[in-house]
Amino acid sequence: MHEAKVRSLLASSVTSQAVDVQTAADGVEVLVLSDQNWIVEIEWEARMNPRFIYHRSTRTVVADYDYCYDVQIAASDGPGYTGPAQRAQSVFPLQWQVDTDETGTRVVLLGRVDFGDTGPTDIAVEHVLTLSTAEGTLSEKLSLLHQHGRDRHVVTAFRFAMRKMLFDRSDDTWIDGADALMLVAAPFRRRRGQRVDAGVDGYAVQDLIPSGFSHAPRPDRVAEAWLVQGPQSGTLVAKYSQQHIEFGVIDAEFVHAAAAARGSSHLSNVPSEASVSIGHLCLRFGGAAQRHGAPGFDLVLGPDARLDFGETLIARYGGTWQEGYAAYKRMLRRRGHRLRPGYESSLQWNELYRLSWRVGTNAPLPSLETVLAEAEIASRSGAETFYFDPGWDLYEGSTVWDEARLGPLSQFVQTLDQEYGLKLGLHVMMHTKGLEEEHPDIYRRDREGKIEIWAGPYSGGFVCPASPSLQRLKTQRLLQLAASGVSFFLFDFLDYRMPEEFQGVSRNTDGCWAPGHGHSLPCTLEEHISGILTIVQEVKKEYPGLVVELHDRVAGGLGDYLPLYLDHGSPISFDEHWGFEYMWDPYMDLLSGRALSLYDYNLAYDIPLYLHINNAHDSDTNLAFWWYASTCRHLGVGGLSPDNLRWPGFVDAIARYKKLRNPFVQGDFVGIDQLTHLHVSTEDSTAVLLAFNLSSRPESRAIRVPLEVLGGADLSKISGGSAGSAPDGLVIEVEIEPLAPAIVTIGFDG
Repeated sequence: MHEAKVRSLLASSVTSQAVDVQTAADGVEVLVLSDQNWIVEIEWEARMNPRFIYHRSTRTVVADYDYCYDVQIAASDGPGYTGPAQRAQSVFPLQWQVDTDETGTRVVLLGRVDFGDTGPTDIAVEHVLTLSTAEGTLSEKLSLLHQHGRDRHVVTAFRFAMRKMLFDRSDDTWIDGADALMLVAAPFRRRRGQRVDAGVDGYAVQDLIPSGFSHAPRPDRVAEAWLVQGPQSGTLVAKYSQQHIEFGVIDAEFVHAAAAARGSSHLSNVPSEASVSIGHLCLRFGGAAQRHGAPGFDLVLGPDARLDFGETLIARYGGTWQEGYAAYKRMLRRRGHRLRPGYESSLQWNELYRLSWRVGTNAPLPSLETVLAEAEIASRSGAETFYFDPGWDLYEGSTVWDEARLGPLSQFVQTLDQEYGLKLGLHVMMHTKGLEEEHPDIYRRDREGKIEIWAGPYSGGFVCPASPSLQRLKTQRLLQLAASGVSFFLFDFLDYRMPEEFQGVSRNTDGCWAPGHGHSLPCTLEEHISGILTIVQEVKKEYPGLVVELHDRVAGGLGDYLPLYLDHGSPISFDEHWGFEYMWDPYMDLLSGRALSLYDYNLAYDIPLYLHINNAHDSDTNLAFWWYASTCRHLGVGGLSPDNLRWPGFVDAIARYKKLRNPFVQGDFVGIDQLTHLHVSTEDSTAVLLAFNLSSRPESRAIRVPLEVLGGADLSKISGGSAGSAPDGLVIEVEIEPLAPAIVTIGFDG
């Protein structure tokens, strides 16, 4: 279908960074942006229209149809546009400029959104396309601008997207073998935590065909990134923004050639007599959209205003979806989302599994004697940090050490260190079970000004992290705890609460309405999460070595919502993510398949996960222990006692883990397959291979390990399996008992 067009573009384009003005085969003036990797054709006459994208080395047409510029506005309730609701689906070109340097070529397109004769005339789109020499990627970034005048425009919906033809209904043909494509979300294919399950690992193109009645786009799902996966290669389409919450959206739609010629490519806008004719199937990807509540800021264009949306990065890769995830990891690393230099983790013991907690089970608050008896068990297990979950402060969420019950904090820290060889980590609850004890300015308020109550046997109040009073109060108390020797904070109960239909979010109210807090009314998602980050940053400024795990700041621990890269990378930001609540029954979370999502995470991310697990729910083979040791760089344990029959094997597993820890904590994760993980430490030339058997039958497995991933590990020291050479590396053979791990060490002494 595209042979003649590609030949023409290849003949007319240059491989050095350039933008040329040309006349296309259809007689339309176009801009051709090209380098050694990409060719982009942009219609520039009657419309601003990046309509064709080609990747040279893989000979892949990435986009081949009119760009989707879709903006809807409503009448303003203040000064400004007060006419009827309007929808624009084309952009009139105004000007373009190009910048070229050693990093690549950047073209900035500016056009006026065409609402027709009766709509606004002063809304513009800035569309920046960049070819990166270093990364070999194509990226785009869009903004909506109010160019002139003092009017106010309310944007009710928008969708910007590249388009790729999938099925041509004029001759009933799948284009470029599109019927073999799969769409795969990243960094999670199917599951994310306990509550989110898409039900499938990926979507065939056929799954995306909209209903003939509603034309609703499918899938109704967002992700940080998407892979358009073919039989032997794929295209990574990743959304990235550090300014606000934004997701990558991909779906399919019907388009109609006659409508496209009139500046509208949506079948639903074609007159009724044409609607019964056949519409082509197009994939929409990249660009920007508001889905599942994000971006969370108001879409209002006042005088001289602009709304900047996040960057979309497009890269080609060879191989399977795992290689697509690796491409996403490389992209994140280049943006600073990698393992922090010098990162170390301490094996933690969580007392909650044996002592429980008041808010969860109405357990009594533990006495000092009870806590120190638990510290003795933690010490005997081989743990290195005593992690105190809810129950250490005056009341949950106060963040004030209960000195009357537990003694001075500094003395408690000294006792743990000198008598048990343990450090102290604390659970930090943002919301509070106190009401009358705290300043009224810290709480979240409803529309009537009442405190949002956190109900239960012990009622409390939801707080507003965007409140300056809450930020000062929480920061001051956390600094006091850190000054007494606390080495680890886990931030929890941070949820914003928003309508239930949004992915992964469960509670059904909106944000804070307190006018005295200085935030929007209601408080936006971005203001809420920024308030929490401010508290973390103030603490880390004073104690940069303190390790901070930060739960999801919108949905809490059970159903994560935010892009995982958001606000990460600064020395004064958080260090770790939460391990998606696989803490209660980790063994069954693994057997059910839920915890297999941790494999996906590690293929895409270096940011450490922290998770503690209840080892009382593990097996004699310590299957769960080794799975979470393999997928969480920071591990916590608990739940067992020395009189348990599994205790000796559990303690042996901890001792072995601590001996092998460096590749797990500081090494590279190589996901050979979902149940075979390799951890490689280039620092000390060691590696650990784990193979998991989740079946009821013994397994013999021959595992191919390429030499290039072994990082110089000493191959003369292999224990736990038999190794043989292969043309491109090693073949390690292991025998795995039912429901058990096999552990092979490489390069370790003894």
